[in-house]
Amino acid sequence: MSKLIFSTLSTVLLLLLVSCGGDTKPLPTERTVSHLHAAAARIDADDARYEDLVQRLYLGYFGRPADPAGLAFYTHAYHRANAPETVSGLYSSYANDPAVRELLDSFANSVESNELYYKGSALTFGFIAAFYENLFSRQPDRAGLDFWNRALDKGLITPQHALLSIMAGAVGSDAELLNRKISLAKLFTSTLESSADPAIYAGQLPALMLRALLRSVPAMADQPTASKAAISDIVQRLTDLARGSYQEVATEDHRILLLASAAQQNYNGERLQQLAAALVTDLNSIHPGGRKWSVTIATAENTVPRIRDQLRGYHSAMLIGMVPVPTYDGKPAIDPYRLLDCPDLAVDEAGVLASYSFAVADLKCKNGLVISILRGGTYETEIDEVAKKLDQMTAYHRNSSKANTGWNRQVAFVDALWGGSQMATQQGLAAAVAAQNMYSPGSFSYVNSGNSAQLLSRFVGCISNNYEVCGVNLSGQAERITFEGPGKLNNTNTSDITSWRPADLGTSLIKAKYIPVISAGTQDFLTENSVGNRLLMQGNALLTRGSTVEGGLSSDYMDNRIRSEFPLLRQGATFAEALYGVMEGTYDSIQGDPYITMRSALVGKQPKLVIDGLHYNSGTVALNLTLPDSVNGTIIRKVITYSNRGDADLHLRLALTPRHMGYKAENSSAKYKAGPSEDFTIFTEWLQVFSDGRILQWPEFEVESSGGAMHATLRPGQSMAVQYEFRIALDTQGAPRQKGQYSWDMFNTSDDPDNMRTIITMQVTSR
Repeated sequence: MSKLIFSTLSTVLLLLLVSCGGDTKPLPTERTVSHLHAAAARIDADDARYEDLVQRLYLGYFGRPADPAGLAFYTHAYHRANAPETVSGLYSSYANDPAVRELLDSFANSVESNELYYKGSALTFGFIAAFYENLFSRQPDRAGLDFWNRALDKGLITPQHALLSIMAGAVGSDAELLNRKISLAKLFTSTLESSADPAIYAGQLPALMLRALLRSVPAMADQPTASKAAISDIVQRLTDLARGSYQEVATEDHRILLLASAAQQNYNGERLQQLAAALVTDLNSIHPGGRKWSVTIATAENTVPRIRDQLRGYHSAMLIGMVPVPTYDGKPAIDPYRLLDCPDLAVDEAGVLASYSFAVADLKCKNGLVISILRGGTYETEIDEVAKKLDQMTAYHRNSSKANTGWNRQVAFVDALWGGSQMATQQGLAAAVAAQNMYSPGSFSYVNSGNSAQLLSRFVGCISNNYEVCGVNLSGQAERITFEGPGKLNNTNTSDITSWRPADLGTSLIKAKYIPVISAGTQDFLTENSVGNRLLMQGNALLTRGSTVEGGLSSDYMDNRIRSEFPLLRQGATFAEALYGVMEGTYDSIQGDPYITMRSALVGKQPKLVIDGLHYNSGTVALNLTLPDSVNGTIIRKVITYSNRGDADLHLRLALTPRHMGYKAENSSAKYKAGPSEDFTIFTEWLQVFSDGRILQWPEFEVESSGGAMHATLRPGQSMAVQYEFRIALDTQGAPRQKGQYSWDMFNTSDDPDNMRTIITMQVTSR
């Protein structure tokens, strides 16, 4: 890697600055460059000598290309001042030439430059690092960083002169890259002036997009065709943003498979036909004119590999009856049915997984089918039990709006797990539920105090009433669950234990609609009369959820579920939509009907979320974005624009914390490994840049207490940009520590009924 030459050049610069008293006062923020701009004009031949210089100053001080008006103004101004035509000449003239000093100060003292570089009342590491990133798309080497920080700390040099010296001292690959960036900047400005409306380049949002483009130059092919294509694309994006233009993305039908055992087909075939017809009518009435649903009925093959083939081409499926399922360590393992092409989920003819370890970072191992199970408690009872549940589901879907009113709009959650120092606490549940506007104040209850019998009583009281949601967190296996009361401090075992099975209810019916169970292994439906199965079959419940194995979960697990899934359910989404992309790589499993809804679809004026000029109308969508390569450690930034092209306010929940992080080594045959890794950093800027000129920085917008997401509101016609950053760790020689491909997901939700969740997968290759 080339290094900056500091010796003679820097010594001369420091002597000049010391002799003229070097200004180290905080930079003013009142002045801007924009007020100096004259109307756009053609640059004459004499002024054109300064085009390269002015573009370098724009790149250095603002990180972006010059706009046509600014370029015309400054080339003429530097020509009129008879200024040097090179950066090195400028800083040599700065101390003794008032005209040059005033022109350079207009850049350095501008609001834009201050916002980009200056941090508070003191210079920081980020100041020099930002210089390097804008100029060379990389982090500064330690020697260069230490040199400039010492000079700045001692007041021997001003920030604007540090930038000039860094630019002037670039050699080797740094100088070559700088020249490529200037060529691209020139091409953008000339294209904007000749074939587009220069007004599309006004404001901070377009500036942010152009900065990201210039920072990605190392990954571009050094060819005119590549540069023209990049400029054509960015100009089109800016034009669409300014005009409010967007494209509708065609969507395919959501295909459902009702895959029934031969026995269920023989005895309940007519019921399956009735359910399929009710599903088609119900689901296609939720969003008239929007996404379409279709249902297919098939008889399941008798081996797992053949059933995997049957599932291809579908978005979701319900396995009805004693359909064979994959297993791992004797427990159900649903992922081989969700992820049909994941290379690490091969099963033998008996359906057994050799291992259950895979990285969801692999594109083939994410966003698969939503699979639900519907079977009886035993072979002897399953025909009759499934028949009753099919009848119940059919009746529901024949008039789901009316059926939904049969449950009280109430949700209750019981924590019955002793943690050694206090009862388990699901943090922020009340706030999370309230934020979704699904339930009125007072309709949510949370209990994590009392003895085990009292906690059991609260849960049984919930499921025995017409609650919409009854959740519980506790230990337990497939056959029974265990409610724990407080025990001795610093001891996770407690003597206050009450075990329970649904059969303990006797003839009483379970009336709750949706019952999620956390931490216990209640979804091991291969065990006869498992808790998850009985909670579904012993009454009016339509869906149960939980794990196939026992294991503790994080204290914000339910909080994340609610914030991720309830926004979709509030808008009339089915559980099949709300659960899309969230169950892969887990032991999470559902039994029952995933096509039920909690609310009717919203009517009236609606927002419309457009992402980078595209509107998706499939309800939930997975986007795969390939970012520019990180070449020799270059920092990669991706700017995504979110626009509201509807006629109501758009509310966004944008992920700050990546999910499903992973990487695979440079060898093409390598497999993905799960992250996070110390070899790379993924970061979402806590900054929102709006098309109306506003820039919001936390705490000016809401960030959830867990730090997992930030909230934003877009009025009709408004756009906003968010920047995502990838930074590779470097070794002591300044080279990437681990070359290869990196991947991560960002889960966003919105109240656009056509695009309620967007799962954005970003991939970067480090080379």
